[in-house]
Amino acid sequence: MQYSDFNIDATLDKAQIEVKYEEYRQIRIDKICDEVADINQSFLQKYNIQAESVSLSLPDINLAYLTAEEIENISKDNSVERIDIVDIYETYSCGYSLSSADSCIRSNTSRNNGYDGTGVKIGVVEHGWANRNLIGSKLTNVGGPTTGTDDHATFVAGEIHTLVPGANIYLIKSASNTTVADLDALERLMTVNKVQVINMSLGFNSYGQYNDASRRLDRLVRQNKVTVVVAAGNNNTYVSGYGVANNVITVGSVNHRGYTTASSSTYTFSSFSDYAEASGVINKPDVCAPGENLNLYGYTGWSGTSMATPLITGIVAQMIDRNSGMSDKPQILKAAVMASCYFNARTGFTNNISNKEGAGVVDANFTYRVAQNGRRWHFDFTPSSASSQTHSIYADYTSKAFRISIAWEGEIVNNTNKLTDYDLYIYNGNTLVASSTGVRNNEVIIIPASKIAQYGAGYYTAKIVRYGTAKTSSDRVGLAWEQ
Repeated sequence: MQYSDFNIDATLDKAQIEVKYEEYRQIRIDKICDEVADINQSFLQKYNIQAESVSLSLPDINLAYLTAEEIENISKDNSVERIDIVDIYETYSCGYSLSSADSCIRSNTSRNNGYDGTGVKIGVVEHGWANRNLIGSKLTNVGGPTTGTDDHATFVAGEIHTLVPGANIYLIKSASNTTVADLDALERLMTVNKVQVINMSLGFNSYGQYNDASRRLDRLVRQNKVTVVVAAGNNNTYVSGYGVANNVITVGSVNHRGYTTASSSTYTFSSFSDYAEASGVINKPDVCAPGENLNLYGYTGWSGTSMATPLITGIVAQMIDRNSGMSDKPQILKAAVMASCYFNARTGFTNNISNKEGAGVVDANFTYRVAQNGRRWHFDFTPSSASSQTHSIYADYTSKAFRISIAWEGEIVNNTNKLTDYDLYIYNGNTLVASSTGVRNNEVIIIPASKIAQYGAGYYTAKIVRYGTAKTSSDRVGLAWEQ
């Protein structure tokens, strides 16, 4: 660095000149830093931004936590050359007890009937270690310390423990917060710890595209027959790269507003919850659960699809506890969760797949009864098998809606995602009562009580039809139904 106003005393030797130059240079740097700090402070005051100063360079860097609206506002200022987003955080404010959400989605039904997840093994992939002092001995930090201090990991594992206090939770910290490390951790939980369901309250932005990480995740689910439950993401735009995987249960968030009983006006869709996909990617999320303003272990007002996802993971574990035959059938578990969704946040009652909420908000009383009553089946299709199969299903009541769903998996063939399309038809005798023919890897039918009253209680026929040619080597199509 050279300065035109630095005057050299001819009587000084070289070493003395260098000392004087360094003193002068430091004075100039301090002056520049003060000028920049004044400019920064003026800018922060202009937009009422609360920032913290971090000495990572000269001058200090100002870090601030801003909402999306605030970022958009300052980006319009001509003096702003660049905005660096370090990370995207879930919001925290005073909120509602987890027990209110537990009651609202009726995930307390299983525990009230003596099924608390005892014997079920649940995996959790996180970017930190959970606090065992809060959760208890049912938590194992796999390969990590006996107890950790990461708040996000603790909250997620604590939610699962609340729903299924008897289950064993194996939490593993991703080695490097990369997709490769995340999925290596998930694979270890599947193959070494032999878990039966895995929670992933983390993700990455693929702009709604199905990519290599999505592909590997789909392959792991299909190969190991383990249900994986994934957070949709919190940007109110594209679903995360893990969330667009075909074979997982992708979870969006709703605000249950502290209610302990669900009704047609209970839920509002969370403004942060992701729902968009790129062209050619199947509709996500699959379902929603309360994930806004939750309180647990002294943490207050936590929000995010990260908080909604563990509720679905816990419900899957409850079904496995009640009916162990469902454990290695992710397709049936997914079908049961999707069939249970009776409410959504837009119109009150759901009757089809929504772009934002998927099948709607989960009802764990329904999923428990699917497991309890054995109201599930599966069909194995191959390219050479018949293009349609049927199964008898029973409606007990004429006063309740009849909910039926199918789900199946994609297959990775020559590193390409392949997905065969199946449609669902419900018959009473030879009369078609209802059908669902979307282009995705699930179908959901809700037959209103008025229509069941018309045809009567009793046996109906569920017919699953392969649409077009088979694109996979085989497919197991899971079927679930209840009222």
